Amino acid sequence: MITKGWKIFWIASLCGVATLFLVHWLMARDQETAVLTPKTLQGAPGKFATLTFGDTHYQLAGPENAPLILLIHGGGIAGLEVWSQTTPYLLRQGYRVLSYDLYGRGYSARPEVPQSTSMLHQQLVELLQYLKIDEPFHTVALSMGSMVAMDLHRSHGELMDKIVLVDPILTGSFNPNFLLKVPGLSDLLLTAYWYPRSIRNQRKEFVSDSVFQNYARRLSFFREFDGYKKTNHSTWLNVLPQRKLNELGGINRKNVLLIYGEQDPYFQEGQRAIYRSIFPRILHRPIPNAGHMPQYEQPQLVNPLITDFFANKAPI
Repeated sequence: MITKGWKIFWIASLCGVATLFLVHWLMARDQETAVLTPKTLQGAPGKFATLTFGDTHYQLAGPENAPLILLIHGGGIAGLEVWSQTTPYLLRQGYRVLSYDLYGRGYSARPEVPQSTSMLHQQLVELLQYLKIDEPFHTVALSMGSMVAMDLHRSHGELMDKIVLVDPILTGSFNPNFLLKVPGLSDLLLTAYWYPRSIRNQRKEFVSDSVFQNYARRLSFFREFDGYKKTNHSTWLNVLPQRKLNELGGINRKNVLLIYGEQDPYFQEGQRAIYRSIFPRILHRPIPNAGHMPQYEQPQLVNPLITDFFANKAPI
């Protein structure tokens, strides 16, 4: 027999749950209000390749016979725009440069399937085939992009010459909050708590506030497109916890340069020690006054390091 007290408890609980989902609905309808329509994509720079999981936005510039550099960005929603301080410099140095938006980022498609390292690997392989790139090239990979680079080296190592890893995420040490694994509750948390804070939460990745504000404007633009929350949630659960260090250990250390921001909250001494344990003599260059994206925050320091390394010049 249910007592009066229990009836009140269950009624209050149901009302509380209903209130939470009402809040979720009210907040969600004002989030991700834009869609990547053909009209929207007309204003995107670069071109598009239609691949298995949707259209991939890419930019390819520079002389056709010049050495090619592939740029792979991290998990940020702004996509290839994190190379805005890198690409022009590389082009001025006479390189050909290919950058692209990972699925779920920038102007590339937001697939309905969950994010996975295998999907991102397939995207890059198909893009290279689409562009008929079959000669060796150099690679610069940022953050989560390092995982894509390692998978590409595993499957197509003959195409990869030298590799620059910028604040890589390969150790599999990311552990998402268990609440994000609870259906329904995770949607509520993403909508009511994470999304409203998603831009200012990235402030910790930068040392310079003015540089962050420039970046934040592009984040504000791209996070309004449908799929932003789903992409990030799926990435946290399925991609970032993956460990890809074994592939790094199989690469000649002379072909790898590690660059990291000294103030990167995700690449502190504990992380650096793990990489040194795999590559005791790995060539590494810390960048002062920089966080998680030193190529964006301190391009005048990072850009020459990249080109000198690729040109076999003595390290700075």
